Amino acid sequence: MDRIKSRIPFLTVRQGIVYFIKPLHFCLSLLQHLNNYELSDDGILTVNEATDFFYKYIDYSNFAEYLFCCIEETIDIHLQKEIGFLLNYDQTKFSIQNIIDMPDRLIDLFIRCIIQNHASLATTKQLRFFECLNDQEVKSLTEIVKQNMFT
Repeated sequence: MDRIKSRIPFLTVRQGIVYFIKPLHFCLSLLQHLNNYELSDDGILTVNEATDFFYKYIDYSNFAEYLFCCIEETIDIHLQKEIGFLLNYDQTKFSIQNIIDMPDRLIDLFIRCIIQNHASLATTKQLRFFECLNDQEVKSLTEIVKQNMFT
């Protein structure tokens, strides 16, 4: 099956897990140093000792390293894929405009419909939005979208 050159979410599952583990690691290491605290039935933690020295000079090295890795991955991987998608989209739109004169809104809708329906135009969409196009035009425009947007 053809795969579409699409947008990639900026926060992967691995990053999401690390995003939540980093603060948890900080809190757990902090709890090891607390001796005088109470935990209520409601789950409220009350610390009965001075803890300001834990917060005055926090070591954010792990957070900074993680943030750097996220930014580096975004620039090196996700941004390149996004730019590729946009270039392919522009090429597809330009190619369609060379074949038929349609408003940009309809061209965008046509491309979205083809992408969402995995490289084909549903009959209901064709009758509802593109009844002005004959079957040959739909076939040629669909082929353009396939060539430019799918690998």
